[in-house]
Amino acid sequence: GLRMSPADSSASVPRPIHGTPLISKLSEKYRVMCETRLTSELSSCVDPPHPLRVNERDYPLYPASYDSVNRANRIFLTTLLQFGAASFPEFITFKERDKWTLVTNFFSRFRTFESAYRADKMFPDEMEKGFQGYTLYFSEKVVDRFFDDCPNIGDKDEAKRVMIGRFKSNLGPHRESIRRIGHRHEEFLASLALMFWSTEGLCVSDEVTRTSELYKEIILRELHNYYREELHLQDYATRLGEVLMFLQTYEQRAGDMDKHLELLRLLNVFSEDT
Repeated sequence: GLRMSPADSSASVPRPIHGTPLISKLSEKYRVMCETRLTSELSSCVDPPHPLRVNERDYPLYPASYDSVNRANRIFLTTLLQFGAASFPEFITFKERDKWTLVTNFFSRFRTFESAYRADKMFPDEMEKGFQGYTLYFSEKVVDRFFDDCPNIGDKDEAKRVMIGRFKSNLGPHRESIRRIGHRHEEFLASLALMFWSTEGLCVSDEVTRTSELYKEIILRELHNYYREELHLQDYATRLGEVLMFLQTYEQRAGDMDKHLELLRLLNVFSEDT
């Protein structure tokens, strides 16, 4: 966090942070979140794997389906609330409405980003594949069976056409853009934090807005430290600009996903709580 001596504890200007303590903390908390999602998703399968296979080195992947993705998203949202509380002490003090607003806004951005980031590592030679959950992969072939476990009586054929259309126009270019930028894990974690504290346009309290600005300032300083002290880059402005510009694409991606989900609701395959 911020390092202040007793003499300047009331000062509004924080002293410089050395190293990357917040990014290091985020690395640990993100790992815990991944472990929780892995265990929860696999344990909630209809035919769960043997407990010995529920580990980060050797876990099975399943084709995504309506019901499994719905469960995975509920697990993800729950772990994001836990991640927020564990990573940022101020988050615990926020009102429930502010917590939920922050986390659902983060979810809609981070889910797509993390899915492509992980897919690039897990499926390096299959650019037509992505993730819809921590253990759920998605591809055009998966779409045909996606709604088999959907209880809603809707236009599933039209929903499949909508999903394939979005898949073809979205996943490939997104995978390629992630590969081009090639985030180091520290850059990925810093992006995660900046997405979490992206409060522009949100209906949140002044306290949340102030905390957001504080953490964005901290994470940017740590990125500077990372490039200078750990990578020994003298001229890193271009690289920092690439990482920050990449984040802006998620404003549009999140909006596109909301429209996509709304269309699936209109087709009566997705219900309000999906």
